[in-house]
Amino acid sequence: MRLPDSTRSRVILIGTSTHTTDSELTNLPAVANNLTDLASALSDDSCGWLTAQAQNIILDPHSSHDLGVRITQIAKEAEDLLLIYYAGHGLVDQRGNLHLALSGTQRDYLRYTALPFEGLREAVSDSPAKNRVVVLDCCYSGRAIDTMSDPEAAVYEQLDIAGTYTLTSTTATAMALAPLGERYTTFTGELIKLLQNGSLDAPDPLTLDHIYRLLHRAMIRSGQPRPQQRGTDTTPHLALARNRAVYLPSPAAGGLGGRHGYSGALAGINLVDLLTRDQLLLVFEARRRFGGSLDLEGAARELVELTVPELAGVATVELLTSVLQGAEPSPLFTGVSARSKLVASADAAVPGLAPTPNSVREVSEAVSTSSYAQGLRSGRSILISHLSEGDVSSIFTSSDRVQRALEAGVHSYLMVPLVSRGKVFGGVEFFRSGSDKPFGQPDVILAEEIAALAAGCMESVHHSYLMRAVSLELQQRLLPSWVRVPSGLNIAHRYVPASESNGGVGGDWFDVVALAEERAALIVGDVTGRGMAASAMMGQIRAVARALLDLGLEPQQVLTQLDRAVADIDGGRGDMFVTCVCAIYDPVDSRCIASSAGHPFPVLATADGTVGVVQLPIGLPLGVGGHEFVSETFDVPENGILLLYTDGLVETYGRSFDEGVDLLIRSLSRRGEQLEDTCDLVMHALITDGRPDDAVILMAQSLATATEAGKTHM
Repeated sequence: MRLPDSTRSRVILIGTSTHTTDSELTNLPAVANNLTDLASALSDDSCGWLTAQAQNIILDPHSSHDLGVRITQIAKEAEDLLLIYYAGHGLVDQRGNLHLALSGTQRDYLRYTALPFEGLREAVSDSPAKNRVVVLDCCYSGRAIDTMSDPEAAVYEQLDIAGTYTLTSTTATAMALAPLGERYTTFTGELIKLLQNGSLDAPDPLTLDHIYRLLHRAMIRSGQPRPQQRGTDTTPHLALARNRAVYLPSPAAGGLGGRHGYSGALAGINLVDLLTRDQLLLVFEARRRFGGSLDLEGAARELVELTVPELAGVATVELLTSVLQGAEPSPLFTGVSARSKLVASADAAVPGLAPTPNSVREVSEAVSTSSYAQGLRSGRSILISHLSEGDVSSIFTSSDRVQRALEAGVHSYLMVPLVSRGKVFGGVEFFRSGSDKPFGQPDVILAEEIAALAAGCMESVHHSYLMRAVSLELQQRLLPSWVRVPSGLNIAHRYVPASESNGGVGGDWFDVVALAEERAALIVGDVTGRGMAASAMMGQIRAVARALLDLGLEPQQVLTQLDRAVADIDGGRGDMFVTCVCAIYDPVDSRCIASSAGHPFPVLATADGTVGVVQLPIGLPLGVGGHEFVSETFDVPENGILLLYTDGLVETYGRSFDEGVDLLIRSLSRRGEQLEDTCDLVMHALITDGRPDDAVILMAQSLATATEAGKTHM
């Protein structure tokens, strides 16, 4: 798999950072940094391919005519790859068509002052390039691919050109983010970071599909808008850049570091100068393995599987029992009472040499003087290149293991503590026997590098576990522990946090409010971001929403007031938004009025099995400001089920938003005997292991009678 031929390729980087004619279009200074640093990442001497001849940076174009002519001219020069990137404001006209804002754009005259996406499509279509890539970082950029509510209104059919790939920063209805004070816009910042640093979760080189999947995961984990992709032919498998996390240049090129390189343990010394190529490859494999999502014991297993037999004939990993029980790891200690537990071992070279699985031993200074305990307490590796019989007796705690080691000819020992940022997690012991060479200093360097990667992984996992526990507790306490079922409705609801391997808890929430005249309000929302900040924002917004509903406001009025409240709570930083859908049901005429703020639309199932999406006017997320929300009224027939949800229910790794909605519709068509059964059926169909986001589902079933009214659901 090759990188693009720079002599036959062209890259066009377009960005609009300032606006000179429309004062309501905010300037985006980060866009200028997007262009320069994106070009730099693609043209880096050691890993890049883009030459000065192939790159074209167009900052703050004013005229759509002049820009269109220049794009067309450059596109015709491309034979191998044509890559067009745009960052700036994305604007939508009354027909739903996407336009790319320029410095001279006026929103009242988009057709004449902005670049229509249709014009960009034509330039792409007319290019003789074998592969054509379009990357859009702007609001509503998903309209270049698909749209959530009305596929016929999307322009994705326009881009079905052979050999074309499109990557967008958002869905068709979502806002792209450019937080104040940040160097880059949110999406492009993640893209540049990926190109500059690479990823241990992908091979080299990085294809467009690898880049999309890594960006999608990063954006979901941080609670940001989800990128979208669409490709024809084999374009998703087109290589775009070297994966710098795993790419191994020739030693002459340098560029390799590690615990003994860039981390500064041995200033000015590079791993290339210390290790063989096979050892360097082992380090890169460790970086790949420990860069993924593991639990503590999983990281320990990876450590022994990686190092046996490549580094040693036998390896054992013990972790402190306090860490395994969830306690904060201790700093390097002396005289502290502690115990460690065997969690992983590989002893194929000398069967029976490893301790009994799950065995525990004391490692405090007062109790143990073993080499393992000394290394654990000091935080330094213990190397005994040539073991004496006395050394063997001090290392192995049982007479059976001492005898087994002597019989097998175990002659060399290396212990490396698992320490990350001064915190002790445990230690790993390595043994060599028979004709194997004794451990030397290069082996210590290699073992310490791999152990440091393993410990870093363990620290990340442990920290995420602690933060997740706190955030989840806060989230659970801020969500309603019960809902009082209003007259004329039956209610079922679920909240499911993201899987433990996918970061902190999000800001998904719901509420049910009984109103005057037997009406009922249903509201579901999703705060961007993760962790305690998202949970705290969620709690405040839910409280404000409930108060507004108690005042008797209509859904569009509630969203208007919440829009202002989110901006106030955020303090004007512009880095936190909330999507929300609010519905009010009136049992007297079995009608519902609803309004959406950038949120997935409700789904309605009738008693005869018909299921469909309720089309609502598209609104911007709360916190953006300057938008008028509109409500839509629709019927909810007797025994009909109205379902509100967050996107974490339908979208996950390997399943797009639209595919998830289709699955939701199919699952809802198969009702259970009771509403709770139906809710379980939907959850079972859509909730998967490893889910990247929180999920909320709120079901309301209209009743023929009010016999269910007044019940309380726990």
